[in-house]
Amino acid sequence: MAKLSDEQIEQRRKASVAAAAKPHEAGCTCPGCYYRARKIAREGGQQDFPSRVDWAASQEAERAARAKVEDARVQAEQAARVVVDVDADQAKGVVDDEDMRRVVTQPNGSRVFVASDKASSDAVDSAIKKPEQPEAPPDIITFTTSPEWLGLDLSAPQRTLLKASNGIPLSEEEMGYFRACTGRTTDPRINFPTVVVIAGARAGKDSRLVAPTALYEAVFGGHSISKGETPTIALYAQGKDAATVTFNYISDYATKSSRLSEMVEGEPLRTRLTLDNGFVVRTFPATRIAARAFSLPVAVLNESAFYRFEGSANADVEILTSVRRGMLNFPRRKLLIVSTPYSKAGILYDHFRRFYGRDDSQDVLVWRAATSFMNPSITEERLEEERRVMDPAHFAREYLAEFLDDAAAWLPSELIESAVDLGIAERPPLIGVKYTMGIDASGAGSCAFAVSIGHPEEQGDGNIVVIQDVLRSFTKPPSGKLNLRAVVREILGLAASYNHIEHAFSDRYAGQWPLQAFEDEAAALGMRFTLRDPTVMRGQDTIRLNKSEAFRETAPLFRTSRIRLVDNPSQVRELRNLEARPTEAGPVKIGRPMVRGEMDDQATAMATMAAMISIKKKPGGFVPGVGVWNRNHTDPHRGQRVREDGFVEGSGGTFIAKNGERYHDPRYS
Repeated sequence: MAKLSDEQIEQRRKASVAAAAKPHEAGCTCPGCYYRARKIAREGGQQDFPSRVDWAASQEAERAARAKVEDARVQAEQAARVVVDVDADQAKGVVDDEDMRRVVTQPNGSRVFVASDKASSDAVDSAIKKPEQPEAPPDIITFTTSPEWLGLDLSAPQRTLLKASNGIPLSEEEMGYFRACTGRTTDPRINFPTVVVIAGARAGKDSRLVAPTALYEAVFGGHSISKGETPTIALYAQGKDAATVTFNYISDYATKSSRLSEMVEGEPLRTRLTLDNGFVVRTFPATRIAARAFSLPVAVLNESAFYRFEGSANADVEILTSVRRGMLNFPRRKLLIVSTPYSKAGILYDHFRRFYGRDDSQDVLVWRAATSFMNPSITEERLEEERRVMDPAHFAREYLAEFLDDAAAWLPSELIESAVDLGIAERPPLIGVKYTMGIDASGAGSCAFAVSIGHPEEQGDGNIVVIQDVLRSFTKPPSGKLNLRAVVREILGLAASYNHIEHAFSDRYAGQWPLQAFEDEAAALGMRFTLRDPTVMRGQDTIRLNKSEAFRETAPLFRTSRIRLVDNPSQVRELRNLEARPTEAGPVKIGRPMVRGEMDDQATAMATMAAMISIKKKPGGFVPGVGVWNRNHTDPHRGQRVREDGFVEGSGGTFIAKNGERYHDPRYS
């Protein structure tokens, strides 16, 4: 046998590769097809695969059977001799006059002529292709409750909410629920673009409203999408992990539904689900820039009452504005604002105040309901157990869907706003005035470094008015860490400008580093400056004020109009959002709301400064004095030590007036 040349070997190799790459027709008996079939069979568990000869014979038999079936089909078509889409003039000469009477016009407008007088009516029927009728989309109630879709159970109020928000007519029984929860009197029958739901905890907001609505709008919403756009269903929440709660409902419903699972592309990611119609469901952080580039036919603002309030860069109103921007080009859209209520501020309360009970509102539906009303599985007995261990204000908020009353706030908003000198951002230093500085040093995280400077002014009645002159706040920039040394130097510059303030009052929240930092920087600049604890005398004891006590000492200044603040919206927001919360130990604790992102740094610096001005006594030690026991000055008592302000040493709060009369101040007891 002649040896093959290198060129011949290369040609055969290429031919072999081409033959292997070319798909073989069904019934092929080549060695490659045999070994592939045997490999597949053995991987499937079949060990007794036939020999190549037997396998080739079976393949030939199958090929012959298929050829026989194909021949029969061709003969049937030739017998029918159907001519399609030929007009009457063209049909002449092709079919005779008798057959022309058997012209059949199909529903799509095409005409079929049967030219064989032997063709049966069955052949005519088979020649006519009836167009498939599209399946009518279900309404949202069928979509939510049908086993082939979501298969969820709905309470009567939950069913009513879904129907009302999508414009489905309500029954008489459902109208009762509707009136009780919306304050409206008539059935609107409007598919509302904005639905606001204020409901207690565990009312089914995520599982029975948000998740079904998001999936229904993605599949049957009929949203028109422009080329190049990705329709996105945005899920916002108060925290990055909180948004995954709603997403997990949607992902679980979609992947476990017999119909929806066929529409899911690939495996759902942790925060993203893609459907085969191009819709994407994904979570977003509660920031104003997170979804500004997205097209949003549907958006959900979950637990919006716990977003940051006005004055913040990522305030709830800024997030809402960003979302509405992404929905602008969609004639049909759906915005869900759902939350347990909190304070009487923010977009949730604003929508409630403007649209609740408004029959004339065709754009916004507001629904408010308690936990047990929406979810009957939570019994009154279980709620009564919670009522016994919670304070009334927080129970009403969490389970009765009631906004926090002003009684639970530190001060009414009117008192705070009336103390602001509008248009005055900062007051210049005055010669001969003694200024007081309060500082709230940054501890860690997103806390701000705040400083407030003020001075007292005498009133004609002998009282003083606290005047705030300066408010500065230093926050960590998004690009990096806060330069604390630069902040300390700027504060020292303020202290020097305002008549050389030699000390500032600050609590110990940030530890010892602020004291060391200020003293070191002051020494480097040739200044005298230090930090002191805000302390007051209570009898013979020295009490250090924490922020809660500083707010408590400052409150009377607002109630008696004896404080004037600079015009700073962030400070006003922080003061307005302060809460007075009872504690197990007894005293009420005043501080920022327990909401992610809410701060009280500027308010704390102001309160520390104002408290030290308002309760500070004239300096001086104890001096010998003359005391009397009663008004008639009949019981002289010599040898007591009396301070210049009249405080009797060791008396537990007794003061002696200039006329010799004694009085008791309980604050010093």
